[in-house]
Amino acid sequence: MKIHISLPSSALVEKFVAKTKFTQKFLKKTDIKDEFTNHIQKIIWKYKISESTVNISKTKEIEEIEVFEIELKQKKIPYKAIAQINIFIPYTILFVFTYLQEQTAGIFYTHKLKQRFYSLDWDSSDDEKNIPVRGENLQTVYENIVETFLDKRALKKEFFSDKVLLHHKIDEIEKEIQVLENKVRKEKQFNKKLPLNQELNLKKSSLKKLF
Repeated sequence: MKIHISLPSSALVEKFVAKTKFTQKFLKKTDIKDEFTNHIQKIIWKYKISESTVNISKTKEIEEIEVFEIELKQKKIPYKAIAQINIFIPYTILFVFTYLQEQTAGIFYTHKLKQRFYSLDWDSSDDEKNIPVRGENLQTVYENIVETFLDKRALKKEFFSDKVLLHHKIDEIEKEIQVLENKVRKEKQFNKKLPLNQELNLKKSSLKKLF
């Protein structure tokens, strides 16, 4: 999969960012430093999405959105490292991850003091994934970007906060269903498998009721 972000040349930065800019801040946190060393090949500040570069008004919440391209040494997102980048940079960051010929993307979203990281699945196809940069202001631009990472079933909701909430509910129930399905598959005794199946059916029913 290739990540496509349609932006004017005025938003292009294309600036190399040294990993030491981040690692020198937490030399004692060896697990984070190891991720920068063993997982990340290169960090490029690719684009700056701001009032001056794309002519979209900033808001109190979102002043700028940066696009960082992270070239990886292995096909695995280094969550601890990018969390530190996200803390260190005072603006919202859209991460684009590149491993060989494949790409994926991710972004942090904070709601009610709880931060989550959304990312797309790795896809080895030649398909192109468009991440939109549109909105009446940078807050709505940010929300539209986040929506590209949400479950499509959640996008039927009208308001952004409701879309995020439904996405989390879907994700939570589907994880519970997966756990129960694994337990049912492994369980050999009928008397123990029966209540597991009943619980599984209830979870599947609750998932359907969300829509």
